Amino acid sequence: MLFTYEALHHPNNKLAHSTGVDLIDSVETPDDYTVVLNYREPYANIWGQFSGRGMGIFPRHACGDPGWMAGWDCNTEPVGTGPFVLQSWEEDKELVLARNPLYWQTERPFLDRLIFPIVPDDADRADLLGDGDAHASLWLTDDQIEYLQEIEGLRWASLPTRWLLRVVFNLSQPPDQDETGTLHAITPHFALADPLVRQALDTAINRQQLVEEAFGDRARVASSEFYHGWATCPDMAEIPYDPEAARALLAQAGWLDLDGNGVLESHGAPNTPDDTEFKITLLSIEGWDSLTKAQKLISQMWKEVGVKVQYDLTGARDLRGGWQEGGLEVHGQFDADLWDDGYPGVDPTDYLIWRYASWSVPSIEDGGRGGNVMRFAHPEVDSLLGHALTQVDPLDRRVTFCQIAGILGDQRPMLYLVYFTEIHAFSPRLQGMVINPNDALTWDAFNWQIE
Repeated sequence: MLFTYEALHHPNNKLAHSTGVDLIDSVETPDDYTVVLNYREPYANIWGQFSGRGMGIFPRHACGDPGWMAGWDCNTEPVGTGPFVLQSWEEDKELVLARNPLYWQTERPFLDRLIFPIVPDDADRADLLGDGDAHASLWLTDDQIEYLQEIEGLRWASLPTRWLLRVVFNLSQPPDQDETGTLHAITPHFALADPLVRQALDTAINRQQLVEEAFGDRARVASSEFYHGWATCPDMAEIPYDPEAARALLAQAGWLDLDGNGVLESHGAPNTPDDTEFKITLLSIEGWDSLTKAQKLISQMWKEVGVKVQYDLTGARDLRGGWQEGGLEVHGQFDADLWDDGYPGVDPTDYLIWRYASWSVPSIEDGGRGGNVMRFAHPEVDSLLGHALTQVDPLDRRVTFCQIAGILGDQRPMLYLVYFTEIHAFSPRLQGMVINPNDALTWDAFNWQIE
């Protein structure tokens, strides 16, 4: 625990503020089995702070220099105290977790191993379950569901998830890099820095069409970051689809099609010379057909209100990788992109700080770990996030969250499109599994048994 505190508090990592660790004045370890955390103020998410939902406890002997988390050995050779520990990891083949003989519940886990084969092909994964060579198949596609429904005896689980599909805007102009990789000065994006423009692009998206044509019954229309659990904001109205209103907002922002070629150009728009075409690229992650379909639909919807949109696909690591990996998001090398994300567990506090706080803009200093890839900065949001961090009463904190939701609804640094329902199938031989929508499916793996 002390090493974890030192690493999160290290100035090279800049993670103390986003994880609530800056509220800890000191850590005492009077013996090998006791740790005393001395908090300066109450911390709302204390139960999740070191529990593994987003942040675990790091072992000093297995990790390395506390000031260089990105280079730790334990990133690829993890050490844990759970019911299973990593036995082997063959890249692009499988991960094998073995029973932990030192687990504190000596009679558990009941299984000797958990094997996670890495099988990229959807049909091949479904075949493993259908043929009896696997005991679970997770996050099923429509084609997998159709195939597996023909297999008698399978058990099914359908549940809401934390995964919320969003359009993420870069509010800064993608910076140029010189031959050394050094970024030039950050300037406002020529179009997307304007909240009116972002509001217009939001209003131009037909969410119900996305549900029906891209995701079927696997998605529901979303309008806010706060859409599930105790932190739901009931007053957040759905975003109306209104292309005429979108065109009016764009005109108000200084974007008009005066030459009649179907593409808006700037006429008094801030941050850009007159007659500049409104042309952006919408990125998405390759390998997910439904997401690609949604990407094309959104691009077409934006084109219908005069925005010239190029859509492109990239690898997940290329888009969302860290600083050393050259991730496009952390380096600001994008206009807008499309992916799904959400907070783990039941408390959104730390996630919100990581995603929206001005001090969470990724940089070379933090290895690109900050989640504010939008380069969004709003003093009132910063203040409310700091306030929520120390509010103990969940009802009071929900009021604060809903104030934040209102500001995000005005500013729209990202757009909330749909939230997903996930479907899993299990062999009848797998016993003891209890589905928990607020945690990983393996949360109770110590109780699993094979009949």
